Amino acid sequence: MPLPTPEEIGPAPVCQGAAQCAAMWAEVEPALRAATGRRIQSRQVDAIETTDFTEAGLLHGRAWRRPLPQGGYEIIGEFRCGRPACAINEARALQRFQRQVREAGAGH
Repeated sequence: MPLPTPEEIGPAPVCQGAAQCAAMWAEVEPALRAATGRRIQSRQVDAIETTDFTEAGLLHGRAWRRPLPQGGYEIIGEFRCGRPACAINEARALQRFQRQVREAGAGH
């Protein structure tokens, strides 16, 4: 199976308004766990990270939110597994994470 294209992955999710931003940020932790299959290791106000087993070739994920000048946040996910052979897993994890976070903000 080929890597998802940048167009298929899309840009980082963006939220506007308190309700949408709260809903999307609340979905970050479940989305990280779903995309990586790992426990959450670290939670901060603006960043969440899974356990890091990249030396074993297992997927690791982290996400943070960056304030935007016009208000709201960009929610950025990053995934790595430490081995070139699993680049496809990194790309698919990012695609899944972004879709799940975006869906959480729909309708707000």
